[in-house]
Amino acid sequence: MNSAPAPYSRREELAHALTAGLGIVACTFGIPWLAWVSFGDPWRMAAALIFGITALGMFVTSVIYHWAEAPERKVVLRKLDHSAIYLLIAGTYTPFALIAMRGAWGWALFGVVWAIAAFGVIAKTTIGFRYPKLSVGLYLGMGWIAVFATKPLVASLTSEQLAWLIAGGLLYTGGVPFYVWKSKKYAHAIWHLFVLGGVVCHFIAVLSVVTTPL
Repeated sequence: MNSAPAPYSRREELAHALTAGLGIVACTFGIPWLAWVSFGDPWRMAAALIFGITALGMFVTSVIYHWAEAPERKVVLRKLDHSAIYLLIAGTYTPFALIAMRGAWGWALFGVVWAIAAFGVIAKTTIGFRYPKLSVGLYLGMGWIAVFATKPLVASLTSEQLAWLIAGGLLYTGGVPFYVWKSKKYAHAIWHLFVLGGVVCHFIAVLSVVTTPL
C-alpha cells in the first residue's frame, strides 16, 4: 500500500523534524572533520565522505519528510526517507570494508551491502510500504551482516574501534521498538535520538579508522 502513513500531530512532526535536524548539525561539523583528517589520501577521504554524506542525506530527507504537510507529498518523501536508511547502512560499512579490512573480505562486504542497499531502495520506491515488517527485518539484517565476517573484521580493527562500531549497532537496534511503536506519542522522535547516537558512535569509529596508519 502506497497511501500516506497514519498522520502524526503537527507538534509530533515538528519534534521529529527537530530531532532529525540535530543530525544535520552534527554532520556539518563531522563531515569537514573527516575530510580534514583524511586530506592527502583520496582513498580514505572518499570512503570516509561516503559515510558522512549518506548520514547527512538521511537526516536531510527525514527533516524534509516530517516537515511536509501535503499528504501526497509525504508519500513520496517517506519513500525517500526510508530509502536513505539503506544508503546510510551501506555508507557506514564502506570505510570499514575498504580502509580497515581491504582485500577479498573487504570488497565482498562492500559489494554485498551496496547490493542490498540498491535492492532496498528499488523495492521501497516501487513496492512502497506493503511489507513493513520485512523492511525492518532487512534494515536489521543488513546492519548486522558483518557477523558473517566477524573474524576478518575483528582482526582489522582495534578494540576501541570495534567497541564503537558495536555500540552504534546496539543503539540502532535498541531504537527499533520506538520506530515500530506507532501509537506512542513522540516515540518516533526518540527513535531519531537513538539513530543520532548510533551515527555518532560510528563517526568516532570511522574517524579512528581513517587516522590509523595502514
